[in-house]
Amino acid sequence: MNRTLIKYLQTLIGQKVQIAGFVQSVRDQKRMQFVILRDHTGMIQLFHEKGGDEDTLKVAISSLTQESAIIASGTLTSNQNVKLGGGEIVLESVDVASLAETPIPITIAHHGI
Repeated sequence: MNRTLIKYLQTLIGQKVQIAGFVQSVRDQKRMQFVILRDHTGMIQLFHEKGGDEDTLKVAISSLTQESAIIASGTLTSNQNVKLGGGEIVLESVDVASLAETPIPITIAHHGI
């Protein structure tokens, strides 16, 4: 499967897609998990409904940190409750390309201030 840029997703509702980008945020709730992922063209919400103890996707999402680089695959669905363009990806897989350190090791000195 080829990577799709986030700005082109709205034309692919109902199809399986693969995207790559950086984790903006993770919301790990009791029964479901949400990841906001961004690439250079925009942001999209990723969704996973938690399963039992054998749910490896749940474990992978729980380990994500802000700014981690991931490749995500799943089915793009329309959900008007999602504020990021009305769509979300129901996850089938998440591959962590690079797990970011937490907290991010950037200080004021890095900004030349």
